[in-house]
Amino acid sequence: METHFQNEDIIEFELKDGSKFGYKPMTAGEENDYMSEYMIKETFLDDNGKQGQRLVEDITKINMIKCYNLTKAPYKDWNKLSKPEKWKLFKKLKPSIFSEIIKKIRNIENAESIEVKNC
Repeated sequence: METHFQNEDIIEFELKDGSKFGYKPMTAGEENDYMSEYMIKETFLDDNGKQGQRLVEDITKINMIKCYNLTKAPYKDWNKLSKPEKWKLFKKLKPSIFSEIIKKIRNIENAESIEVKNC
């Protein structure tokens, strides 16, 4: 079934200030490939006070990985930057701009149809 496969077309979005970005949605394979980077061990106490560990998602690292899939950004030489350089640049953004970009990416990732994604 065609509906089971991720649309990998570049989705363009715009921030409130008119800045334009392009994002390539992640496939399940890409998410699995990055899993070792965004899953961390968390220590917890169970109901009996016994210490244990579980794997949890590190939201910061997930945001970083999603930014890797930005194919278009209004920043100088964006496509020439390495992944670490892109993340370093993003860490310098105003929190409100960064939050707006991440929110737009999440909306794209969570959209159920291409019509919703292109809004």
